[in-house]
Amino acid sequence: MFSIIIMQLSFFVNLKVLDVNFYKNTLNKNDYFSLMRKDIDYSFNNLSMITSIPEKVFVSSVSNEDVKKLAYYNIDSSQGYMKYNNSYTDNRIDTNVVYNNLQNYVQKKNIKIDVNMKNQLLSVSTDVGNIVGNHSNLFNISAVDKYPQFQSFRKLVYLLYNIKILSIIILLLMVALLAYLNRRRPRRTFLWLGSSFIASSIMTLIPSFLALYYKIPNRFAINTAYLKVALRDIALGYIEYFTITGAIVLLIGIFCMFIYNYLSNHAHIKHQRGTSQ
Repeated sequence: MFSIIIMQLSFFVNLKVLDVNFYKNTLNKNDYFSLMRKDIDYSFNNLSMITSIPEKVFVSSVSNEDVKKLAYYNIDSSQGYMKYNNSYTDNRIDTNVVYNNLQNYVQKKNIKIDVNMKNQLLSVSTDVGNIVGNHSNLFNISAVDKYPQFQSFRKLVYLLYNIKILSIIILLLMVALLAYLNRRRPRRTFLWLGSSFIASSIMTLIPSFLALYYKIPNRFAINTAYLKVALRDIALGYIEYFTITGAIVLLIGIFCMFIYNYLSNHAHIKHQRGTSQ
């Protein structure tokens, strides 16, 4: 049973947890990027009130494509970090574009650009970069990477990521061992397999059904709209995986139990014929 669950978890990590395409496709199917852009523009509006620079100067400095690229970079960087392929780096935009737009705005206002003004423009450019960078972070690894608990979690995820093929081999070896131990009564192999597969499926199906029934993905206590949408759909993707794989495992278990019953009935009939003769 545990070998089946480990195999499910290993494929879960490979197909969902550490698959960058899963996250990118999920975010492209909902309102994540449009909601994020609204939050960024709202922050630009606040910055505009503080600096007296029109909001449109900030908005025109950062395109929707720039935001999307940063979000993708965050996903790639985070997943690479979890796979020990690279060090995690926070999102950063090219603030030179922002600075140039700010400089053009100041020049149109006939304001002299001295050293103090340049420093102010650089400071505002940095603020714009921080706003966009912080909003486009789906995974904020830098906030947790110093904690030993997270590093333990990272090692476990990496281990599951690397034992996908090994988990299949272990399961096949367990099946072969059961077949060998029950070589005199092969039908018992199907009894053990059926029981193990059904038990494993129950351990994944029941939590999945409960999560869907109580609408757990919709109950995340997050005020930020775009993050709430992202976590909801990501969680639904996770649940979908365990529902589908759990159903497949359950069907395999039922099929094994059917074979066991068929072989048991066949052996019983054969035994009755032998005794009657």
